Amino acid sequence: LRKMFARLRLDVHKLVVDDDAFGLKDLKHTVNITANAPSWRFASDPEKVKAFQEWLKTQVKRRVTGLSEQGLWNRYVEAGFKKGVARSFDDVTRSEKVLAEGAQKLDFYEGTKDQFLRSAFRQPVAVDKVKLLAGRSFDDLENVTDDMSTRMSRTLTDGLVQGKGPREIAGDLEDEVDLGSARAETIARTEIVRAHAEGQLEALDQLGVEEVGVAVEWSTAGPPYWSDVE
Repeated sequence: LRKMFARLRLDVHKLVVDDDAFGLKDLKHTVNITANAPSWRFASDPEKVKAFQEWLKTQVKRRVTGLSEQGLWNRYVEAGFKKGVARSFDDVTRSEKVLAEGAQKLDFYEGTKDQFLRSAFRQPVAVDKVKLLAGRSFDDLENVTDDMSTRMSRTLTDGLVQGKGPREIAGDLEDEVDLGSARAETIARTEIVRAHAEGQLEALDQLGVEEVGVAVEWSTAGPPYWSDVE
C-alpha cells in the first residue's frame, strides 16, 4: 500500500510541478513538458479541476484499485485466513497433548497439519468467507480513494482560487494522498486481523472445539500466576 500511494504521490508532483499541467509557473521561465503529458494551462479553472478529476480517477485505478492490486488484497486476506487456521491447529494440538491421558480428550483431527490446512481451506464455507472478507476490504479501500479524490479536487480548487504556485498546490495535494495512504493502511491492518480471527474460528469449528478460553498471566512481584478463564 505504501508503494502504491507513493507512486500516486509522485504522479501528482510530476503533473503539477514538473509538467506544469495547470500553467501555474512564471511564463518567463522555460517549462520542459514531458511528451504526451497532460496540459490544461489554457483552460478555465473549472475546466482544469474537471480535467484533473478525470486524470486522478485514471491514476488511482492504475496505482491503487486496479485488477492486479485487487488480486494482492485477495492474496493477503487469504494468507491471513490460512494463518488463523494454522494457529488454531497448533493451539488444539498443544491442548490435545496436555489432555491425552485424561477423560477430557478432544475429538481431534487425526492427520498432519498440512492435510488439515488443505482440507479446511477446501471447505465451501471457508472459500466464501475469504471472498467476502476480501471483497469488503477492497470496497473499503475504494471508499478511501473516492473520499481522497474528492478532497484533492477541493484542495486544487482552493489553490487555484487563492493563486497559489505549483509547488504549494502540489504539496497540498500530496498531503491528501498521504492521508489516504494512512487510512488505507488502517483498513489493511484491521482486515488482515479479522481474516486471521475468522480462520481461527473456522478451524476450531472443524476441529470440534465447542468452547474457547484464554490463559491470563498475572504480573506480580512473585512468580507468574496462571489462571484459565473461560
